[in-house]
Order: sequence, then structure tokens, then C-alpha cells
Amino acid sequence: MVTGNGHMNTGISLRIGVFFDGTGNNLANSSLVAHCLDPGAGLEDQREAILRHCERYGYDGQGNAPDNSYGSDKTNVARLYESYQPSQDVLKVYIEGVGTTNAGADSPLAKASGRYRTGVIARTAQAHQQVLQQLHHWSDNHPQAKVHALQFDLFGFSRGAAAARHFANDLRKGSNSGLAKRWPARLTLLCEHFDWNANDNLNIQFIGLFDSVAAIVAVLNGNFSPANADYSGVEMKLEAGTARTIVQLAARDELRRNFPLTRTDNDFTVPGAHSDVGGGYPARVREQVVLVRPRTSVEPRSLANERSQAYLRTQQDYLDNRLAWQALPVDTLTWSEDLPFVPKRDLYPQKRVIALLRCEREVFAGLSLIYLRIMHELGVRNGAPLRALDDRQGPGLPEELQGIATKLRAYVLGEQPAPGLTAEEELLLRTRYIHLSSHWNRAGHLGGDGAQVMFFHRPGDNGQRSVFPNE
Repeated sequence: MVTGNGHMNTGISLRIGVFFDGTGNNLANSSLVAHCLDPGAGLEDQREAILRHCERYGYDGQGNAPDNSYGSDKTNVARLYESYQPSQDVLKVYIEGVGTTNAGADSPLAKASGRYRTGVIARTAQAHQQVLQQLHHWSDNHPQAKVHALQFDLFGFSRGAAAARHFANDLRKGSNSGLAKRWPARLTLLCEHFDWNANDNLNIQFIGLFDSVAAIVAVLNGNFSPANADYSGVEMKLEAGTARTIVQLAARDELRRNFPLTRTDNDFTVPGAHSDVGGGYPARVREQVVLVRPRTSVEPRSLANERSQAYLRTQQDYLDNRLAWQALPVDTLTWSEDLPFVPKRDLYPQKRVIALLRCEREVFAGLSLIYLRIMHELGVRNGAPLRALDDRQGPGLPEELQGIATKLRAYVLGEQPAPGLTAEEELLLRTRYIHLSSHWNRAGHLGGDGAQVMFFHRPGDNGQRSVFPNE
């Protein structure tokens, strides 16, 4: 693009990477609290200052993170953004996850609905604005240059993947796209014969998605559930020809009702829950989850809790799921609450027994690093200007995952028809790396019909999430 005498040639192709992060994920906020999950590690002389800093963002000093964008590590989208190399003809834009604000509070409403000021469609409009800002800056630095082609790479995770899909469909509208309509007259960097409707001038080279989840709620439009395929204006279908290459890594072990997957025509289903694929989990967490819906029964006060119907049904729940929970440390918790005794009404004193199955264990985040490397290689193979991943500047892949990584890479790159993991490898992933994202922990009472609302992370019907076609 630059001649020997240092002058810019006309007819430049600009490559633009746009990175849409997942719901509740925010690179700036994760960076603010980078030391908070392990305060003082390598920084013992600053430990007290770090603890005070972390307390401002909801950390308790015991390794417990807040349930918001300040409690997440960088996602794979954020790490790919960092490795995308700006240059004379390469620009990049990072779009924060739905429901988050840089250095600000998260929006529970936007996170629950995928809408409003930090929702999916708003993030797409934000991407248009930020791309134009980057182009303004580029044009100021290259006033004599003329651009023949705008070529895009799009990456997205979760609702960020939904935003990437919406952005891609908008670009396909050419002169009617949001980018073209927002294009200011004073931005004169395009060649005279640039045609917004010509693929040679405007195209998408690569779309890399991690587990697309739209999960839109629009109550005023009659859309009351995030678990359906009513996308309320978000354009999810990726037709053939939308990009030169489209790839989606779909989470095999994501079971939550409120995290429905929308497929593409080139999906690879891989081991892991939603954020095991897209990233964002802290390097190590103490996971405490309720595995099935808590059971209750009313019993005589004299009856041992372990003989109650609640307890017995809980044991049956365990037997029904023991294969899925093999090698996990599952225990039963039971307690009771005495009910008011009215002698004129009641034959004997009664109590309400509550029983549940709980799993408490340490889980690691290494699995997402496999998918980071796979998506990175896919991007590079399709011309995305991604610099090599450097384990010295970020988390390295654990040694015990190296063989699994080799098999998963071969599967996604088309070198073998299936992952082909052994039973031992699957057991390793389930016991140490695959998070139990689907659970019956209470997520807070949002009003209305109580129990169904409070268990936001509960599994879908028949223990599976919904999967919708590429429509």
C-alpha cells in the first residue's frame, strides 16, 4: 500500500475488525480488576492497596467475585481484539458486552432483555459510529489516500454474536446500510467509483462466532421469554454469501433455558458450557451450585428429615442423573421449618422439609483457551491480521489439555469428522474444566410469578436448551 518513496497509492483496501463482546462482559472493566481474584500475587508489597481497590468493585478479599462485568475475566472476543494488529491498512473496533458500561454500573434490565441503550441493536449502531470514528482518524492521517474496498472481519460471543450477525446483515444492505446512511459528506476517503452495493467494494471476509444467544425480551411487543426465536428486530439469519467464511463454535454442555442457541450453516459443537467456549470465567473459581430444583414436603415433626418425601425424591433425582454427574462431589442438604400448630385444626405438629442436591468444587477456565486458539487459527487462515498468541503475555494452555486441544483443533479444521475424545479425556473436562452453568441457585426475585423468575439459570425443558435454525 506504500510506494518506495513513501507516498500512499490510490485504491487501498482497508481491513476492519469489529469485535462484539458477550452479555455482561467488558474488557475495560475486566482490566480494572485484573488482580482482584488473586490479590497480591507477585505484588505482595501492594496487597493492601489492591484489596482496597477491589472492594470498590465488589470483591470480598476471599476470592469471591461480584456477579457483574467486574467479576469476569477477558473473553475470547476481547483477547482476539487485543491480538488484531492495526497497521497502515488495518483498523479495529471493540464493542462492549450488552448491559455494560466502561467504568460504570451494569444495567440489569439490558442484561435480562438484550434491549435498550446497551442492547443488541444499540451495540450495532455503536459499531457503525466507532467504525466511522476510526475511518475519520485514518483519513486525517492519510489525506491523499483513496479507499477502493472496505473489508470486514466480525467476531462475537453470546449476544455479541447476535450483534455481529445483525451487523453483517445490515452491511449486506449496501447503500441502505446503517454505515452508508451515517456516512458524513465530509468523509471523502472513498474512491470515486466506490459502489456500496458491489461486493468488490464492500464485503465481509470472516465471521467467527462463539455460541450465538439472542435471548431478546420485548414485553410491549408480546415477547415475554428469552427462550424463544422471536428476535424482536435482531436479524440473525446468515445467508450463504454473507461472508467468505462463517464459523460458529457451539457449546455442547450449555443447558440453560434462557440461553437458546441460534445455529449457522457451519457450526461445530464442542465440549463446554457457554462461557467455557466464549471465555470470561476467572482462571479458578469455587463453584457452589444446586443441581436440581429443591424439593419440599410437609411432614410430621417427629419424622426424620431423611425419611421425608422431599429427601426421597431428591435421592431419585440423583439416581436419574448419576451418569451426567459421575465423579462430581454431590451431596444432599436437608433442613426443616416448623409450621404453626393449631390443636383445633391439626392432628399433630408438622414441619416443611426442604432437600436439595449440591455440588461444590474448584473449576478451572483452561477450556476456553482451546477455542481461543482455534478461532485465532481460523481467522488467520482467512486473512485476519491477528498476531501470534503469546502465552507469556496471557494465560497458557494447561499441559493436561494439550492432547484434547489437538483433537478439537483437528475436528474444527476439518481434519477429522468428530472430536474423538476418550472417556478419560471427557472425565477430565467434566471434573475440572466444564462449568455447571445450568443450576437452580436463586438469582434474585424480580417480581411477578416468583419461582420461575428467580431460577434464571435453570435448565431447559427435558434438561436441554432450545436450538433454533439459521433463520
